[in-house]
Order: sequence, then structure tokens, then C-alpha cells
Amino acid sequence: HVIHMTEASVNGLSLFDVFDSNRYLMTVFEEFFGPGDWWKKAYLNRYEDIFCQDTMMVLEHMKIDPAFRGHGLGLWAIEHAILNYGRDSIVVIQPFPVQYSGKMPKSEKVTRKKFLADRKKLVNYYNRGRFKFTQSRPNSNFWIFNAGLCCLAEIPKVKYEDFAAKPVKVKTADQC
Repeated sequence: HVIHMTEASVNGLSLFDVFDSNRYLMTVFEEFFGPGDWWKKAYLNRYEDIFCQDTMMVLEHMKIDPAFRGHGLGLWAIEHAILNYGRDSIVVIQPFPVQYSGKMPKSEKVTRKKFLADRKKLVNYYNRGRFKFTQSRPNSNFWIFNAGLCCLAEIPKVKYEDFAAKPVKVKTADQC
């Protein structure tokens, strides 16, 4: 999701209305914004010039087919999403390891510890790339990267041969 906050205001929409268009986006709104569509004080104190950002990119969901895992495709996909749609914006993610299906366990202490360790592994994986996500505030489930503070001129290099399918022999009409 890419939210152009200034454009919404110019067109007479409140941020609440824009974020309320999607259930997940509403959780993002509740995390970052307070009354009057203004950044919460915790974010204004923690991130210099966050109020200057007029675009927010929210990466809601990504799943790589198990057959293609282990080749860096997830990191490649996140980087390309940011480069293509999130330039000069605040990028927000809520990293949840796929084995938890988007739900954080609350019942067993051991399970919660395991979840937090698995989430940390996922964030460390994201941070292997050029974009370094930080937890938006202590004990938050959201992580952010301010793409407006860095130069995103080049697209990351990918070895496409790592992902290329092996050639399949096809019979021609005269071979049948």
C-alpha cells in the first residue's frame, strides 16, 4: 500500500479515512497517528523530520513459495518494492514468520519466546539488504525504514540464472 498523505489532505480526505479503507492499514494508522491525523509524539521525538514525510509505504504481506526459498528472493522482492513504489517514503513492515500465519502467540511463554526469536531472524534477514529496518518503538510489532533519507538511485543486481528454470525439451510437429 502506498499512501500519499499530502495528496489525501489536498483532496479533502483525512488520513483516518484513507487508512480506514483497509483493516490492516487501520492498525498502522492506530500505531503511528493520533488525533487530528498527526504523528504520535513518540515518533516525533524518536525520528527527526518524520513529519516532513508525505508518503508511507506499507508492506502488508509477502510469501515466497517453499520451492523458491533460500535464494534471496524475499529480500530481492522487498528491495524492488521499495525502489519501485516507496522512494522518498516511510516504509512500514510488520514482520511475522510464515509459520505463525500472521498471529502472535500469547498463551505459552515458550511459544512467545520462540516467536520473538523467529521474528528477530526474519528482521535480520531483511537487514542483510541495503535497507535497514528498525523497530518503530520499543515493544512495537512494526518496523520502519525512512527511504526519504537515503539515495535510492540504483536497482540491486540479481543473478537471474539462480532462478531460471531448467530448459524443457519440446517436441516439434515433425518429431511427433
